[in-house]
Amino acid sequence: MRIIIDYSHSSLYKEIYEKIKNKILTKELQTHEKLPPKRKLAVRLKVSVNTIMKAYDQLLTEGYIYSLERSGYYVEEVSRLLSDRKTYKELDDIIKESNNDTKNYMYSLSHMDTNISKFPFSEWKKCKQKAFKNHKQELSRVTQRQGLLSVREALVKMIKDHRKISCIPEQIVLGVGAQSLIEQLLNILIGENYVSLGVEDPGYTRLYNLLKHLNVKFSPIKLDDKGLSVEKLKKTSSNIAFVTPSHQFPTGIIMPVSRRTELLNWAASNLNNYIIEDDYDSEFKYKTGHIPPLINLDKNEKVIYLGSFSKTLLPSFRISYMILPKHLVIPYRERYSYLIPENNTLSLLTLKYFLETGAYNRHVKRMTYHYDKIRNKLILEIKNTFHSNVIVHDSLAGLHFVLDFFTTKSYAQIETNADYEGVELYTLRRFSINKLNHKNNVKTIIVGFATVREFEIKHITEKLYRIIYN
Repeated sequence: MRIIIDYSHSSLYKEIYEKIKNKILTKELQTHEKLPPKRKLAVRLKVSVNTIMKAYDQLLTEGYIYSLERSGYYVEEVSRLLSDRKTYKELDDIIKESNNDTKNYMYSLSHMDTNISKFPFSEWKKCKQKAFKNHKQELSRVTQRQGLLSVREALVKMIKDHRKISCIPEQIVLGVGAQSLIEQLLNILIGENYVSLGVEDPGYTRLYNLLKHLNVKFSPIKLDDKGLSVEKLKKTSSNIAFVTPSHQFPTGIIMPVSRRTELLNWAASNLNNYIIEDDYDSEFKYKTGHIPPLINLDKNEKVIYLGSFSKTLLPSFRISYMILPKHLVIPYRERYSYLIPENNTLSLLTLKYFLETGAYNRHVKRMTYHYDKIRNKLILEIKNTFHSNVIVHDSLAGLHFVLDFFTTKSYAQIETNADYEGVELYTLRRFSINKLNHKNNVKTIIVGFATVREFEIKHITEKLYRIIYN
């Protein structure tokens, strides 16, 4: 066995190990062939016996060689690996990713954004340090499937204070996003009975994609001025309604109590009927009181409530939650007892202290004031710029509002112009299942204002004018 080694190598045993391994894989060393004794090879290569011993031990551990007592080391039977490097090499360019996750825009009017510049990182850091100090045991093990009980207890108080929802910690399931929680929920309901969803159109695009992926039947239901039409819902085979009643996404419609009652009565009319209420940005209300969620009117445990910290904290924290009716808690546990929790335990414990110290309440209050100020100035500038060519639909809630423009431009042209101007924005086309009606040359834009800075408002509005009319 001839081996040439580089004595400047920082780890000689690793080099010897690699050289022998390659000879075995290329069949230069045959199966069951005896390797040189350690001392003999050490003398030949001018290295210590310990170096050879470490190389042989590594080969032995990985299964390239075997040893026979008082006989020595032999080559193990190792099949040559088949490979088609040329075929896989061709995929390199196809699957290559850029370092930039998203396109860089000069300005963002995306509904998905939050304002990172205003986040109280120092307070969050203090809460994280408390979590490290006080919860070493929880951090060293896998916690409850639904999320740490102490975190859910803190969440119960927050939900009651902010949304007037009364529930117990056992009803709460913590997750990393609405999609994940919805998928878990549907798997439970599918196990119980037939499932078909009535979904808002326009609405939550990621929900449509999820339902297609899961092969779950759904019916798009057009909205009227009160939100999802229950009469149209009744004409479908749907037994689950997915709604965003407190600030419909993306139109911003707030469902009045008359429609809420009608929807709850539909749910109560059949044992298998349920409502999934997504309260995705309920924390932000401007100049009016908070609108009670649909679950507060529910007397029959027919509403499954989805909440999120993506808007109030940061989307990248990936902390969402679901409130199950009590009779679905046991089926949930039976279905998912084998899974470990999705959320990072440290992040959840940090959130617990962020809630308990009042830092969350202070942050939401500050951000509500800030967002209201930006929202008012942006709307005023848009009205002064577009005059009668725009209709502003402002529901005094959430982190986006809707604009109807009178223009001959198509949605495709508007989206192309926005890219050219360096502005991230979304049109109604993105959130619609059925083909849009283009009567009266009205085009609808969803305007997110979370990252807009006051001194940029005039420039953004000028760009918006060019996007719509140039």
